[in-house]
Amino acid sequence: MSRLCSPLVLVLAAAASAVDFNREARPILAQHCFACHGMNEHARKGKLRLDLADTAHGKGVSGELTIVPGQPDKSKVIQRIFSEDPDDIMPPPEAKKPMSAKDKASAALVKDLKRRDLLDGTLVVWGGESGRTPMVESSVSLGRSQGRDHRPQAFSMRMAGGGIKGGQTIGATDEMGFNIVQDEVRVPDLQATILHCLGIDHERLTFRNAGVDFRLTGVEPCHAVKKSLA
Repeated sequence: MSRLCSPLVLVLAAAASAVDFNREARPILAQHCFACHGMNEHARKGKLRLDLADTAHGKGVSGELTIVPGQPDKSKVIQRIFSEDPDDIMPPPEAKKPMSAKDKASAALVKDLKRRDLLDGTLVVWGGESGRTPMVESSVSLGRSQGRDHRPQAFSMRMAGGGIKGGQTIGATDEMGFNIVQDEVRVPDLQATILHCLGIDHERLTFRNAGVDFRLTGVEPCHAVKKSLA
């Protein structure tokens, strides 16, 4: 199987003792396999879990080894990811890009605003306070065996509507989703962009606190992201 040269194969081809499952293998398996073999027991197929090291390195219902560190040619998961058989490939074509309930609600909101001719005058922003690490974090001292830590260095937000140019992605992370490698947008830049879309100059908008005039975007130089503007 010399044609297999993806990050998944390179990671799992290493000796078992050299592979950090949570940091190296799990993020890649998440991309290919978690839709059908993750923690969601209702969506899980064949009772096979690949989000935990002990089950990922075990045997499937068929009795075949799922992942064999050091022997990718004997790993059933790798064989299925690179299979050319549409009935055997993992994930199946229909599971590659599932639309979640949140995606459906977001799409419905934008469609409804557009139908009512309100989208051009309404700025819609989806986001949160921080991102999450792409790997599982464990801490004996905190009594935590599974979970994902905060990761403010790299996360995504979506914008649509008033003043925003749709149909594009700005920025990119490394293959693990850990660090930004292209077109970084800092939080003050995002805030400046939002204020620009609302018709507000972020450098002139201030609020007084303790006798000092503060800007919402802080004191460091920042700017609206021109590439995102219509």
